[in-house]
Amino acid sequence: MYNEKWSRPFRETNYSPEIFVRKILSRAHSFLGGKFIAYDIGVIHQSNGQIQELSRSWNRLFIRSAIVYGNTYFKAALWYRLPDNPDKDENQDIEKFIGIGELEIDKVWEKNRVQLKIIPGLDHQGAELTYSYPLREGIRYFIKASYGYGLNLIDYRHEGKKLGFGFVLADLLSR
Repeated sequence: MYNEKWSRPFRETNYSPEIFVRKILSRAHSFLGGKFIAYDIGVIHQSNGQIQELSRSWNRLFIRSAIVYGNTYFKAALWYRLPDNPDKDENQDIEKFIGIGELEIDKVWEKNRVQLKIIPGLDHQGAELTYSYPLREGIRYFIKASYGYGLNLIDYRHEGKKLGFGFVLADLLSR
């Protein structure tokens, strides 16, 4: 932002296109006191759009499930990293920091929404906690605190501490 010679570029932009098949169950199944409502199976490519030594990317097969407990939503994902050519692999140790899955917990009450994302790396972990509240219909403001490893691709090996705020458009879960 403060580097005029480089036109003030963003440090990194992560992209995560995915293709998946979703099965929404016609009848929710009981699961540990909650309701198992849907699952996805697919493939995801994640990249930071950088070049050379700053480049990070990986491909994964995944399965993701959704379970609801009242007004609390759980999304759990497990994935398998598709092998890269060892000579071209930019991040051979990524599972140590980002792991083989993630867990998201989303709690909605009245107009409030709190989200917790857990990044359970095999050796190092990370988490993001987000609170949001409506500004007006279709727009919510949020504040997010992040701590740990695996928070983004360029710095996944480094412990991060972040605090951010902004706006969310078109939030489907909360009012």
